[in-house]
Amino acid sequence: MKFRVVKKLAGGLVRAAYSLNGGRIEDFQITGDFFFYPEEKLALLEKEVEGRTPAELHGVIRDFYERHGIESPGISPEELAKAIIDVKGPEKRGEEEDGSEKY
Repeated sequence: MKFRVVKKLAGGLVRAAYSLNGGRIEDFQITGDFFFYPEEKLALLEKEVEGRTPAELHGVIRDFYERHGIESPGISPEELAKAIIDVKGPEKRGEEEDGSEKY
């Protein structure tokens, strides 16, 4: 199944796209209009998420932030993880209660 999500958070717009294969995340990409320091670590985060289950994301992202000293003003690791996995279904587009689009 392929998923795409667009979520507006206090720190900016987060877009994520990924596939689930056997319950594991594949082809993970995260983009958007938000700050993530150091910037070059975003690609490393994408690789770190690959092969994980959605249930593991909160811990994986939190640990990544701590290990690499990540700063993303207005977006906590928990909010980022929730935005990525808070999808109602595959390849669906609609509007969330908070007005953000869901793909």
